[in-house]
Amino acid sequence: MPGPVSQTTLRRDLRASCVDGSMFSVMVGAGELYFPAFAFALGAGKTASGLVATVPLLVGGGAQLISPWAVARLRSNGRWCIWTAGVQGACVAALAVAAFAGGLPVPWLFAIVSCYMAAGLASGPSWTTWIEALVPAAIRSRYFARRTLWCHAAQLAAVAGAAAVLPADGSSGPMTAFAALFLVAAAARGVSTACLVSQSDPVPQPPGEVHLSMRQLLTDAAHQPARRFCVYLLGTHLAVQIALPFVTSYLLGELRLPLPTLSLLLAVPFAARIVALPWLGGVARRLGARRLMWIGAIAFIPAAALWPISGHVAWIALVQAVTGVAMAAFDLATLLLWFETTRPEERTSVLTTYQFWYSAAVVLGSAVGSVLLVSLGEGRAAFVAVFLVSAAARVLACGLLARAGRVAPLR
Repeated sequence: MPGPVSQTTLRRDLRASCVDGSMFSVMVGAGELYFPAFAFALGAGKTASGLVATVPLLVGGGAQLISPWAVARLRSNGRWCIWTAGVQGACVAALAVAAFAGGLPVPWLFAIVSCYMAAGLASGPSWTTWIEALVPAAIRSRYFARRTLWCHAAQLAAVAGAAAVLPADGSSGPMTAFAALFLVAAAARGVSTACLVSQSDPVPQPPGEVHLSMRQLLTDAAHQPARRFCVYLLGTHLAVQIALPFVTSYLLGELRLPLPTLSLLLAVPFAARIVALPWLGGVARRLGARRLMWIGAIAFIPAAALWPISGHVAWIALVQAVTGVAMAAFDLATLLLWFETTRPEERTSVLTTYQFWYSAAVVLGSAVGSVLLVSLGEGRAAFVAVFLVSAAARVLACGLLARAGRVAPLR
């Protein structure tokens, strides 16, 4: 085992990781969030525009199963994370080129987004294993709360900035605007990748790193904490994705909001996260990550149930704020609980398997939502049904969290 890094190196790594996360968030805020709107501008329907954010996940979830093999081949979680970050940036750059050229066929959009999703999913498990070796346990709750705050601030700036770029009339030259956004997103991922390259790699692979089979994860008693935690996460993602992919379609296709208004509404959840995170980080330090997860689980319910009440922009902004608080609590608690429920030598393997099932859960949830939308005519009543079904499913997911029980940190 290598010795602890110096304080100078630690500070440099923590700063680099913060910049990496912030630039990654800019990529998401200026690029990924607008994939459905880009599909809509290309002529895809309401349902297809929503599915562009989810169906590629299934392809990506299958492709990222090579992660344990790739890490073993490269002998480093960090190197694999760097490679996948580069691929993801290249995919966004390809979308920028396509938009500058005037567009591309929708099937090609699905293919490029699938590659983007695969690279993003593949980097996640390796990054989680890598970052644990970089961040001392004593400062994790405080550091990740602060890092997450900076990430949300960067994403908020990217989403809000898009409001100044996108035309108020969606039919007035939107391709140039999308090209500019995707170019910013690609450049941000380039900076993010450079930050990853600059970070230390004190433990390229945890001692005794193993690749667990799916059967071991499903049956071994030793993996019960991780298994139950995964089941809860999958249930929640399925419930949320019944509605979430179709929010953009609802705002653009049903309420017919202009693109700048859409951008401002998409920015609201990130503003809410920034406001809520200092308090949520304190909850994690005082009461633990599991209590924090309960806050997120319960807040997710009204985040869906409130949508049908009104189509007024001010009301939608309120609903988006509730969504932001729920997601802030959920995301921070998820990261911290991975450290508590999985061993370092098994984490890349466990998270890779989990992300395959996560992809399936997201696609299944979006399939349920799309079937409801199509069968009910894709009108306002159909969207109301989708939001209410999603809220009911989120209530059921809370039962899975209760079943997970308390977990003690693994040594």
